Amino acid sequence: FSEFWIHGGSGVLPIDLVTFEAQVIDHSVMLDWATASETNNDYFVVERSQDGMGIESLDTINGNGTTSEMHEYTSIDESPHEGLSYYRIKQVDFNGDFTYSEWRSVDMHPLNNINMYPNPSDGEIHFSLPGGTDIGWTLTIFNLAGQIAVERTGTKDEFRKVGLELAAGTYILQIVSVNGTYTQKLVIS
Repeated sequence: FSEFWIHGGSGVLPIDLVTFEAQVIDHSVMLDWATASETNNDYFVVERSQDGMGIESLDTINGNGTTSEMHEYTSIDESPHEGLSYYRIKQVDFNGDFTYSEWRSVDMHPLNNINMYPNPSDGEIHFSLPGGTDIGWTLTIFNLAGQIAVERTGTKDEFRKVGLELAAGTYILQIVSVNGTYTQKLVIS
């Protein structure tokens, strides 16, 4: 499916957008999209807004001209706004015509400000959690194959220090509560 609006040109969509996702990773927003085909695609501009009116250009990514092959793209907003923000992709042809994707929203909720350290770790991690309530938490650590390596539950105070028995490698740490989900890469040395 294609989620682009056309501006100018012949009415033929210059790309076939297969996916467009925005997600919080660590303290950044990662934007991923893929095209099934492209026609005269010069470049993409990643745009951000907090209200749909004031729009900032964040990044420019080269397109692949004309191709019928699948291409994947990534851009990272390393300085996202607190609260709710909206992201879209502006696709620009070689002749200057452009199209827009639909907006994707991301909420940089205070839960995303969890501080986990040290990282890399030798097997013990500490948390600095946003204060206020002792609500229940679930901590899950996944290996890169997506399998659960560790899963713990508890309240805020119980998660100040956690010992892990994991082999050296890279993992994905996830904390889930009623306030949202926090995800961060974790390296065990």
